[in-house]
Amino acid sequence: MRLLGTILLVTALGGCSVGSARLTTTSVPPDFTLEVRDATGEGALFIVEPDRWFRAATGAIPDGYFYPPATRLLTPEQMESLWRAVEASGVLDAKPGIEDVETAGSPVRVYVQVNHQRTVAAPDLTTDAGAAMLLEELRELAWIRP
Repeated sequence: MRLLGTILLVTALGGCSVGSARLTTTSVPPDFTLEVRDATGEGALFIVEPDRWFRAATGAIPDGYFYPPATRLLTPEQMESLWRAVEASGVLDAKPGIEDVETAGSPVRVYVQVNHQRTVAAPDLTTDAGAAMLLEELRELAWIRP
């Protein structure tokens, strides 16, 4: 009986270690948070939270605090794809810190938190193909078609 209990315990612990190893293989930082405010066209707000909840709203978005309802829970693959799009967009190259004069008048503002550091960017969608692709991916996840 003792041997059976030991075998079950080892099997259960072995299963746990496999599961936790899978969680650490992704390149998405654990605190990756994304907010994109798009004032072009009809307007939109997209928020991606570290726990993979995706929030989206369209229409006239207030400038202040606005928290849209949850739209969907992203799959790990969708989260990975978004992270790669953020990396490719160049928004992580913007100077870290609080929103400043350079971003204040921009129709698109991107806020990213990675490794406990917040970055604010105001990409020009007419010249920044990476940022335009990021915005398009967010629209698709929100089921918004142009």
